[in-house]
Amino acid sequence: MRPPARAETPEPEVPAAPSRGGRAADWNGAATLLTGIAAVAGLFFTGISTYYGYQTARDQLHQSVQDDYELDSRQAERVSVWVKREKNGGAGLVLTNRSRSPVSDVYLKVSAVPGASQKNAAQVYVAPVLHIRALPPCSAVSLPAEVVREDIGRAWTSDTALDVETLWFRDAEGRPWRREHTGALAHGWGTPEERDEPTLSNRLHPPLRQQVTDAHRPVEGCGPDD
Repeated sequence: MRPPARAETPEPEVPAAPSRGGRAADWNGAATLLTGIAAVAGLFFTGISTYYGYQTARDQLHQSVQDDYELDSRQAERVSVWVKREKNGGAGLVLTNRSRSPVSDVYLKVSAVPGASQKNAAQVYVAPVLHIRALPPCSAVSLPAEVVREDIGRAWTSDTALDVETLWFRDAEGRPWRREHTGALAHGWGTPEERDEPTLSNRLHPPLRQQVTDAHRPVEGCGPDD
């Protein structure tokens, strides 16, 4: 008799070694991802740096402009006009230059309000612009309502009151300035003459010329422009 046949034992399967090409593909993908992240981060930080650089430059420019304005406006800040009550019940204006340098091309746009003795006392008349060629340093000019008496005509009364709407002038360096009725000072303006507004000049208007001639000097509070 033949011996029974032996069953063949299958050989254990050996796991295949990982492919070198797959590992290289994984590393390449990771490197690409990291490169992309680095690029995005670089753009982000570049954007932040650019933004803050722009903000810094803008702030420096603004500060420089502000410093220049404050330097340029030192004399202009000392030029002003205010209302002064008169004994007859009216009110005039006082124009002052408290700087130690003259100002030129001074324009005053004023309104006149007739007093209680006038029937239409509530009515306001815009008088012609007053033009003073030059205002000496450390001086004050009083402008009573009478300086516009002839120009207001029959509406004028002894208790008429003047009120200022706008003051224009040039400082000693020729820079133009204007001061509104609120007292705010601003740089730049176009002359009333350029806008064809009627103007009374101290060269031709006797009351106005007399007041400028009688300018009070030295005015209290006069100081240096720097």
